[in-house]
Amino acid sequence: MQNLSHKGIHCSGFCPLRDKAIKTTAHALLHCDHAKMTWAFWHNCPIDFSSPNCDLVDIALDIIAKGSPNDLELFFAVAWSIWWNRNQAIHENSGSPPLQAWDMASKIMAEFKAACSYPILPQAPPLSIWKAPPLGFFKVNTDATASNDERNSCIGVVIRGCKGEILAASSKVLPASFTAEISEVFAVLEGVMLAAKMEVTHVMFESDALSIIQAINDGVFVGELGHIIQNIWEASSVFSWCSFCHLKGKATELLMNLQE
Repeated sequence: MQNLSHKGIHCSGFCPLRDKAIKTTAHALLHCDHAKMTWAFWHNCPIDFSSPNCDLVDIALDIIAKGSPNDLELFFAVAWSIWWNRNQAIHENSGSPPLQAWDMASKIMAEFKAACSYPILPQAPPLSIWKAPPLGFFKVNTDATASNDERNSCIGVVIRGCKGEILAASSKVLPASFTAEISEVFAVLEGVMLAAKMEVTHVMFESDALSIIQAINDGVFVGELGHIIQNIWEASSVFSWCSFCHLKGKATELLMNLQE
């Protein structure tokens, strides 16, 4: 309160709730009759701060030494409730009785603990960041779209150099509506064929279709995708070096609309 006066903010030298005792922070939160009656509801308080010489910092340290973390939380919750009620009485002329101030602090504590009990939602895995290939290498990114309304599937390919520059691109509408997995494997095959036509020797293929990349790397030639994966293996044999990697999310956008 004295600090407010020093800053030029006019304030009375008496307690607005009881009109007695010079106002200090300790008085407002501890020694005012209203504050004392509020603290009286803390039946299992680990310390006694009824002394007129009590200091708020000393009380907090004493609670840390003699009480529990819950006691310290309750101390600050009640102190805040008393201060809030005091402001209501001063500025809104609507102060509450001590029991109501205590109940407010208890409610604050309950809401805080309930919020802390909520499970922490797992964070979404970070998307991969597209990086240009090393000098002398080329990177081929493939993608596909599959529709649920019987529209034909589409595939797209982009080939970039070591500076990230686009060297070639391709987009095609497939002859039928395929599943997403089949569409993706056709996109990878298209990427291999386009890179082979460019007669590059060191190629890095990337796709966001994890199952397709795993099947290619494992040499899985069975199932409905087996013959297409085998074609990818055979077509990629023309390269001196190549790799097939999974790229999480859409790290790089194909520069064509695959829906068209």
